[in-house]
Amino acid sequence: MRIAYVIPAYPPVASQPFVVNEMVAVQEAGHEVVVLSLYRGTPDGPRHGTFERFRPAAVLPPALCDARTALLSLWVLLRHPWRSLRTLAGLHVAAGSNPWSHLRLLAVTPKALAASWRLRRLGVQHIHAHFANQTADCAAIAGSVAGLPFSFTAHAYDIYLTTPRYRNDTLGWKLAHAARVLAVSDYARDLLRGGLPDALRERVSTVRVGIPTGLFRPAPPPPVVRPRTPALPPRAARAFARGHRTPCAAPDSTAASRPARTRCGAGRPTPAASRS
Repeated sequence: MRIAYVIPAYPPVASQPFVVNEMVAVQEAGHEVVVLSLYRGTPDGPRHGTFERFRPAAVLPPALCDARTALLSLWVLLRHPWRSLRTLAGLHVAAGSNPWSHLRLLAVTPKALAASWRLRRLGVQHIHAHFANQTADCAAIAGSVAGLPFSFTAHAYDIYLTTPRYRNDTLGWKLAHAARVLAVSDYARDLLRGGLPDALRERVSTVRVGIPTGLFRPAPPPPVVRPRTPALPPRAARAFARGHRTPCAAPDSTAASRPARTRCGAGRPTPAASRS
């Protein structure tokens, strides 16, 4: 199966190794991957080790819009006017009164329309986008115009933010038209399912990304080293056992010749006992 991945940038952003790991896993499962990025990444940036294992079948032009993309999108619009206008109208209606949502749609529309023709020509059978914002907008337009199923993975900021500039107002339209929706957590899955009727909620499922926690185990606790109690001399031990608060040696035969002695446990000197 040939699958197109719509991602933010190519070469991939160093902070998104989970995207590359997934494409590598799809590739190693026997599928061919076609990359459609919204903009050109930094080629000399840091690269994770898995990046070298990725061998895409094709990489579409990374520019968001150039002369060839603009002409090709106009040709697609003229060739498939009903599909194109119906899809674009649905997304713009979903964007409502948010000007930022309309601007994002206008920015990706030429690339998405051109991609609908390019992906068909490459024999792509499914389109998947990582992140539910502009990448999913591009996948939705390209898939709907080309007649290909599309899906997307929702992460966090692309569905949680509520400020107008970053709010995903077209999310409801994409949920209703996507063949499948993936979420990276159960909380996100339940949130997305809440925007669908009961009959369609099962199309949203959880697929976790990030570090596989099963590869890591907590280190065993260090051994407990108990301090050794110093051994007391036998006579001091007997004195301590008789209930003295402060152990000390028992008086010997020369104690009477001393001018003063310390009473065990008293902590102060007392006059020596008089000789008889």
